[in-house]
Amino acid sequence: MYKKKKIFALIPARSGSKRLPKKNIKLFYKKPLIYWSIKVAQTSKYIDDVYVTTDDKKIKKIAIKCRAKVPFLRSKKNSRDVSPSEDFILEFLNKIQIDYDYLILLQPTSPLRKKEEIQSSIKKIIDKNYKSFVSITNPKKIRISSFKHKKIIKNLVKYINNRKYLINGSIYILKIKHFLENKKIIDQNTKYFETNIKSSVDIDTKNDFELAELIKKNEI
Repeated sequence: MYKKKKIFALIPARSGSKRLPKKNIKLFYKKPLIYWSIKVAQTSKYIDDVYVTTDDKKIKKIAIKCRAKVPFLRSKKNSRDVSPSEDFILEFLNKIQIDYDYLILLQPTSPLRKKEEIQSSIKKIIDKNYKSFVSITNPKKIRISSFKHKKIIKNLVKYINNRKYLINGSIYILKIKHFLENKKIIDQNTKYFETNIKSSVDIDTKNDFELAELIKKNEI
């Protein structure tokens, strides 16, 4: 809770993944990938509850073991490749019937995001009374000199060259009342905040996974 506003984290982890099969539970630094998003949410002092929305019983079991809440299995309709994120969020909000003010969406595919980034973004959306707040990355600002590992540099350059200034998928924060009225994650009211590229690598392919592992290993 921040300034008496109740906040919950929602971590989406469906079973299907064509480019990197079972990526949400693939071991990342000796833990299932989903573990890292659950953990960072649990250690963020402004987040009241951590939920996982999934259509998969195995993912549900792992999430519960990580002390996240999984009140129901997501419908198959909202678990397809083409299912809009808005639909599974609406399904979740309609089913839990709990009074929260803000929702922070944390995708498991961003395991390197920092607690400080989450807390800073929560404070700003509430302080500024924004309707929605989304993290972005500016690859042009990356300092290759800050990386010592040659393989990280090689893969990071490849990652940067394939992307422009982008929504990185690391953090989405929604004012629930506004979202229920508009049913959109991003609209004309959305504000953007920049996160460090090292903490906002989005895992979609095997190369992304290896890059994130190298960065994680280099930081520890």
